[in-house]
Amino acid sequence: MSNAASRPTAEQLRAELRRIDRKHGSSAFVRVLLAILALLIVAGVLVTVLLPGYVIYGDSMAPALNEGDIVLCLPNASLRSEDIIAFRYGERILIKRVIGRPGDTVEITPEGNVLLNGVLLPEPYCSSPAQGATDFEYPLTVPARCYFVLGDRRGSSVDSRNSILGFIHEDQIIGRIVAVIWPLNKFSIKR
Repeated sequence: MSNAASRPTAEQLRAELRRIDRKHGSSAFVRVLLAILALLIVAGVLVTVLLPGYVIYGDSMAPALNEGDIVLCLPNASLRSEDIIAFRYGERILIKRVIGRPGDTVEITPEGNVLLNGVLLPEPYCSSPAQGATDFEYPLTVPARCYFVLGDRRGSSVDSRNSILGFIHEDQIIGRIVAVIWPLNKFSIKR
């Protein structure tokens, strides 16, 4: 009889099972939450290291990139004509569009049209053609390990047309812009 008296009732068993479910359910939730948080931290660190972000200052790349836009950059990417890149110039980081690669011939006409290797470069991204401030004689050949870069808003861009900036050596290049992540309405992935 004492055995039967020490047994829990069905209601006591149900109450104990509910308590165990709550205890394990809440700890499982906490474990999942911590795992998600850890993944977000790891992803944030990886993105920061592998894809550094930059804020656009100025309007030389408008309308493609405007002041305040935040972009991600892919280091060590292969570069093609028309890619947008980030590079070091002194203590600053500039963002411009690649026009000429090593060995290419670049010519800018007095009207502001750009010829790459003798062929007119269609530039739908360019706000308006302009020769801009230049102290080079065209055509010119891009030296080995260097790039010729231009801003999209040619009238207000300091770029390779002027010897102040000149050709960009590959050692100055941080990488190719691969995404606009802010503002959200401009979010886009670039080739």
